[in-house]
Amino acid sequence: MRHSVKLTLLAVSVACIAASGGCMSERDSKALGEAITAPIAAMARSITDAQDLACTAAAFRRKNNRWPTDYAELSGFVEQTDGLLCLKQYDRVTFTSLPEDRFQIAFVPDGQTNELTIILETERCK
Repeated sequence: MRHSVKLTLLAVSVACIAASGGCMSERDSKALGEAITAPIAAMARSITDAQDLACTAAAFRRKNNRWPTDYAELSGFVEQTDGLLCLKQYDRVTFTSLPEDRFQIAFVPDGQTNELTIILETERCK
């Protein structure tokens, strides 16, 4: 997934350069490129954050045969792995058990305002 995000960023950058060749100042061209790539970069960071939480929660599930009850429990589990797993900082993380042994993680990455939600299914975490 990270590979496709990089290719998308590259394609957008090339398109911006080609579109602005000769008809915009360098400053305006740079500003346009940053305006276009900033949302894509934010989306890539969100995907990485979601993978971070999903992978650690799935590892917890495999080890303990249940989902973590809260972020503090997941963080404690991660600390016990001696660096094999890691978690980023989040402004808020909430866990919700769903029917059919599914698990919802809602989170706000550090320094951001939008809450993101992912749902994990036990069958995919085995």
